[in-house]
Amino acid sequence: MRMIFSFVGLLVVLAVVAILAKKQLTSVTTLPVVPQATSTDTNSAAASSSNSPVNPREQSQQIQQQVQEQLKQAMDAAAQTRAGADEK
Repeated sequence: MRMIFSFVGLLVVLAVVAILAKKQLTSVTTLPVVPQATSTDTNSAAASSSNSPVNPREQSQQIQQQVQEQLKQAMDAAAQTRAGADEK
């Protein structure tokens, strides 16, 4: 009896993991497709590419740069706050 409950429990856990894995894989594979610029839109594409990167590598680098800038600003603000508190 104990072995049957263990086996049923294992099957339930396996089913839950399979459902979650399937949901995760389908959400990753259905990313929106960014339309590529045509040859007539090269000037506008060059202007917009500086604002919004097209490929994931550029997006990742842009996000990393933004996080580094925000962290630097926060560290500078904290340093100024501490310097002001030390003077009092």
